Amino acid sequence: ACYRRMDYFVQEFSALRRQQDGAQLPLLVIPGNHESGGYMTEKGDWSRYFFYLEYFPHYDEDTPPTLLTTHHMHYIGRNLVIVGLDSGLMETVESQTDYLQDSLTSAMDGYVAPTDITVAAGQLPPASSPFVIVTYHNPAFPSLRPFSDIESVDVRNHFIPIVDRYRVPLVLEFHDHAYKRTTPVFLTDKVAAGKGAVYVGDGGIGIDRDVADDRPAEHQDLYVHRVATYNIQAITVFPNRTCRVSSYNSDGIIFDEIYVDKQV
Repeated sequence: ACYRRMDYFVQEFSALRRQQDGAQLPLLVIPGNHESGGYMTEKGDWSRYFFYLEYFPHYDEDTPPTLLTTHHMHYIGRNLVIVGLDSGLMETVESQTDYLQDSLTSAMDGYVAPTDITVAAGQLPPASSPFVIVTYHNPAFPSLRPFSDIESVDVRNHFIPIVDRYRVPLVLEFHDHAYKRTTPVFLTDKVAAGKGAVYVGDGGIGIDRDVADDRPAEHQDLYVHRVATYNIQAITVFPNRTCRVSSYNSDGIIFDEIYVDKQV
């Protein structure tokens, strides 16, 4: 059923992505548990992931199977870099920490963040560097599932310290089929605007969730919004490297909007 849904999505998107001038909108994807067929903690039998790798190749056609990866970085013009990661679906979270650090160093004009996170919190990447968005599937700050969820803990332990060392301003998460937006967060603490990353998610298309889950969220003060609803985000990065995140519901109405600046 999951794969058939993706067939329908790709078919519909293929018709919508072509612009009047013939140009096509790019489709940059990261693996989720539906696309990958589950969870895998060892990089082994890639035949399990034939569907994902064949539908959404982010590598050259002549890349040997042993070198296939599900993490990638993209420069979108001069003002935006997107780093896509695999949150433990086809590659382990821990195995990608060097890649994440190297990608952020490259994106931020060669800036190498201090390894001491308290020191890094007091430093900034070059002002000329682009706006950076990091994205992956399993949320560090889940909207519905427990804060103690093992996949979320794994992401918080390995990805988030690097995100904070490099002062990444915006992170996109998925998996819970709901909507959340956090305050600026540094590690797991609420901080002032410009002092931490804002986390937006959580993949609100594909499952009927009409009623908000009433389970209390741990670290409730980190969440500005936390509701079960269909949603999709339109993200605009302006030449001054300010980012606007507009969240639409299934009626096409903006129900949440925020402007995110590079950290200061």
